[in-house]
Amino acid sequence: MSKTFTELKTSIGQWLGIDLEDDATRLPDAVRGDIINLCQRDYLRRRESRFSEFSDTFATIASPVTPSYAVPTGWSKPKSLWYASPDDSTQIIFLKWKDKDEFDSLYPDSTATADPESYTVWQEKIYLGKSPKRVLTIHRNYWKLLADLVDGSPNNENIFTQQAWEYLLFASLVMATEFGVEDARAPIWERERAKIERALDLEDTRRVQTGRTPQSTEPG
Repeated sequence: MSKTFTELKTSIGQWLGIDLEDDATRLPDAVRGDIINLCQRDYLRRRESRFSEFSDTFATIASPVTPSYAVPTGWSKPKSLWYASPDDSTQIIFLKWKDKDEFDSLYPDSTATADPESYTVWQEKIYLGKSPKRVLTIHRNYWKLLADLVDGSPNNENIFTQQAWEYLLFASLVMATEFGVEDARAPIWERERAKIERALDLEDTRRVQTGRTPQSTEPG
């Protein structure tokens, strides 16, 4: 079961007991939409969630003239960057992340070229050290902020609303109280939001661990 963005906005009104007559004054449709998107962004910014995992590639330029590459839309946090060695396609080189100060210390001359071994992110750009001496396909794994939900296809739903719409519902109900919508059930909603958040965090933790077949010993 999942809920679309439009359905979530309707559910928020139903839970708060807001009918069509006072919708425009108590919690307008546009405000409900903003609240849902604020809750989605807040959740994704605070963790490395499976909902925000993304992978793509980009090609380097074999020239010191362009030593940096723009981060993709929605970029939040890097996971890993790697490329297959042009000299041995079975050899994978993972680029090591460096703090900007350390990166500048290691690679003061941006015109020096070689096969890159490190990277840093600064001012929404990825810098490779050293600047690539040849064209390489860099594989990029990172966490991104999902596009804001809107009415209508294709952004009326996403992986978050499909797999964890209940978190967005309770988080939105809690946030609605911050917009002047008073409700005595707010503490209950906050407990539900926190419970679902812990469950989602546990799922994310377990899925990256090595899968093991449960074993049991029969008595006797």
